Formats: sequence, structure tokens, C-alpha cells
Amino acid sequence: MKYYAHTALDGDGDCLPEQAWQPLADHLRNVAALARGFAAAFDAEKEAELAGLLHDLGKYAARFQQRLHNPAIHGINHWASGAETEQESCFRTLVSYDAPTTRNDRRRRTRVHRILGSP
Repeated sequence: MKYYAHTALDGDGDCLPEQAWQPLADHLRNVAALARGFAAAFDAEKEAELAGLLHDLGKYAARFQQRLHNPAIHGINHWASGAETEQESCFRTLVSYDAPTTRNDRRRRTRVHRILGSP
């Protein structure tokens, strides 16, 4: 089975055939690369890359793929499985910045809070 992240529409708003849809693996890699680049500002590239790879993990479910073919299907949770996986892995590292132990950790924590809008 081929897995897709998104459908594609023509200029009139009609759905194009699957050949024009974005493959899910491509989407996840693209988001991971963008997230990694954004996170460089606060030294969390690896964590952000992992978050990008996992953010739409639930789109690998058959029901989500059916939803792409049938817009009448609603209530698909495509993000929770990735969020659970992220919570167990990369966010531990981000949370650890709240307890700085070195001068570099304090600077990193400051940058993280500034970017996230925290005090």
C-alpha cells in the first residue's frame, strides 16, 4: 500500500489523481529537515528532526488513507501516535534544559525560553 500525507487539487479545487499526491515519507522527511533547521537556533536539531519525522505518524493508518479518498470520513486523529512517541523520547531532552548545570546549558535554556515565548 502507498501512503500519502495530502491530496492535491487542481485549479478548480477538484482532487487530482493519486500520482499528484504527496507521499507520506517525503512529507515527513521534508518537515524533519525544516524543523531541524529552525531548531538550530537553540541547539535542538536532533530533537526537532525527530519531532518532524513523527508528527504525522498516524497517517500510516488505513483509516486516514481512506479519508484521503473519501472526504466524508471525519474524526481521524493522525497526530496522537507520533505525539506519544515524541513525548517518550525527544521532549525529555528539551525538558532537561529546565535544569541547567553548565554555563552553556543556561544559555541554551535562555534561547529555548525566548523562542518559545516563555519567561
